[in-house]
Amino acid sequence: MDNLTLSLYNKNYIKIFGEITPNMAKGVISKLLIKIMNYRTKEINILINSDGGCVTSAFMIYDVIKMAEKKGILVNTIAIGNAISSGCFLLVSGSKRYATENSIIMMHPMSYDAPMDYTPNNNNYMKFVATSEKKYYQIMANECFRNIDEKSESKLRDFRKLIKNSLWLTAEQAKDINWIDEIWSI
Repeated sequence: MDNLTLSLYNKNYIKIFGEITPNMAKGVISKLLIKIMNYRTKEINILINSDGGCVTSAFMIYDVIKMAEKKGILVNTIAIGNAISSGCFLLVSGSKRYATENSIIMMHPMSYDAPMDYTPNNNNYMKFVATSEKKYYQIMANECFRNIDEKSESKLRDFRKLIKNSLWLTAEQAKDINWIDEIWSI
């Protein structure tokens, strides 16, 4: 860790900067797990400046965030630049969600990059995509629209419609639709 990252980490801040890849997710998850295992940790803040990346890597981080919350640890997310695609998903997944005044927030429909062995003609892969896509969209819709009944099919439909052509938001617009709780300032 560089000096800034170490200093932030010692104050319970973890950075997600850049593309969300399996290797980057591994580092974030390791830091989160160490903080979760420290019984004195009550709150973790994740700083996000990311244009997105691998959907499954973002869900790996999401699962650990939810594990921390089940243990009573608040995991706040803060956009300080771009929170785009998977970065946006992680932003809206925090216990408390913040964005700096000039943050750019964007969500779009998911896309899958499958290894060449898994072509669209592979029925098992297509079934997996159909099943997991609905599950992933439901999770994302639940995180974005927290005040609506979790089982609502209309919520999922509204979410898909909202992001169909990519939804670009300022921090203020994200606050207006309750995707963040507050504009963050020091």
